[in-house]
Amino acid sequence: MRVRLANSEDLGQGDLMNDDDRGLGLHPGDKHYRAYVGHPSRYDVLTGQQFGLLTSYGLREHHRVCDIGCGSLRLGRVLMPFLLPGNYFGIEPNEWLIQEGVEKECGEDLVRIKRPVFYHGEDFQVSRFRVTFEFVIAHSIFTHATMGQIRQCLREVSACLSSGGQFFATFQPAEHDHLGEAWHYPSCCGYRYETIRALAKESDLTCDQVEWPHPEFQEWLRLTHPESAARRREEN
Repeated sequence: MRVRLANSEDLGQGDLMNDDDRGLGLHPGDKHYRAYVGHPSRYDVLTGQQFGLLTSYGLREHHRVCDIGCGSLRLGRVLMPFLLPGNYFGIEPNEWLIQEGVEKECGEDLVRIKRPVFYHGEDFQVSRFRVTFEFVIAHSIFTHATMGQIRQCLREVSACLSSGGQFFATFQPAEHDHLGEAWHYPSCCGYRYETIRALAKESDLTCDQVEWPHPEFQEWLRLTHPESAARRREEN
């Protein structure tokens, strides 16, 4: 098959994404596939920062990755081409976001070749994939979740994280813990780091803060199984 390479004369303004396509000028939570998941002007920056974080901590193409709250594939659009087929898994309750992400960012051919697996649920059921993961990421999930939802998410990830696996999540530091009982969106809610660390310990996970840039005043956490817990899991 011969592939024709385009030159600059082939590319007119109609071929480029305009501000409306990119959702610029809209607010987080607006019904646009880029705006619904955060500030549209930072869509590309957050893609690069998340991908850079994972690869800096050892992500390779043969690893399995679970993207909790994968949305419109802001991260998935670069993870899918990078990972081997069948290694990208996404959890997203809003099916329309994934559909538009595929249509406008990835394309059906990439999905056919890379065979991602998606679950459209609100319960953080990482375990329903029935595989273990070397990497799990939850960007801006704890920033909208109740304490009970965070506890559930940690419990699910702990059960599916491979020995030596790593779970990266963001949270918004606060002096007092959010006490709401419902998903808080599009506004953000905060927690004390000590609270997140205690919740992680309940699920047999150690929790450390990671120095990694974020444009929205969120901080990154790295959660892993302590060596003793990893050994117990292997024995069972």
